[in-house]
Amino acid sequence: MSPRCVPRPASDAVRRGIVRVTSPGAAGHAGRRRTRATARIAALACALLGVGVVAGAHASAAESAREQVFESANAAFADGRFDDARGALAELARNDGASPAVLYNLGNAAFRAGKPGEAILAYERALWLAPRDQDVRANLRQVRKAAGLPEPDDGPWLRLARAATANGWAWLASAGLYVACLSLLLRRLASGDARGRPRRGVLSVSAGVGLALLLLAGAACATRLGERDRGVVLDGDPKLRVAPYASATVSSELAPGEIVRIERGHEGFTLVRTVTGRSGWMTGDAVGRIAPD
Repeated sequence: MSPRCVPRPASDAVRRGIVRVTSPGAAGHAGRRRTRATARIAALACALLGVGVVAGAHASAAESAREQVFESANAAFADGRFDDARGALAELARNDGASPAVLYNLGNAAFRAGKPGEAILAYERALWLAPRDQDVRANLRQVRKAAGLPEPDDGPWLRLARAATANGWAWLASAGLYVACLSLLLRRLASGDARGRPRRGVLSVSAGVGLALLLLAGAACATRLGERDRGVVLDGDPKLRVAPYASATVSSELAPGEIVRIERGHEGFTLVRTVTGRSGWMTGDAVGRIAPD
């Protein structure tokens, strides 16, 4: 008896007559396309790597140049060349961005160079960036005392608001909002559990704390942002004029280092208001804004 042959079921492609045969030439073309694509990707990766290396080298060179300027300014200060140190540090802060260390040294150099207004501005700018720096605060008090200027009567709320930067208060407000929302959500999820009453009480307290933190930090952040118009009278031309032009009548003079509110500018002049309510126009280079632009 001959063996029984059971035919295998044909594939769907064979049944439909759609069997595809790839010729050796087509396979070669596909391989070459893959090779070209791989080469392009490799070239792109190399180019990106080269750009990163060049950018890193440029940043390292710029940082090295900044360090050299900073050290040379400190050396000039140590040699008693306070004007040279002041000029180098001011240029560094203007071109490469201010830091608390640069501003602190700039304040020291400006004070020793006989420019209390510029020194107070540098210290105030350093405190804007690093509000809890006690060395800056101590030097600021000494310069104000030497210049015969009273300490500002800020009050407890302003002292609290100035304990952190505007960004710091914004982060705290965000954390308070997150805690409040998460606590309320978890309390809602636990509302159907009869045994979860103590947990719901804790979550309610947590939500209240989060909301209180949100309100406190939000108000402090708004206060800090509202102080972006504070300025310091510099050592050049501290005259208050009744109109924004050079020949206008001078109503009074302000002391270098005095804190003012900057209201607006007009054709090279700045309208300011003192803490005692006096207002007038000053030349634009006679007052410096504390907050960075």
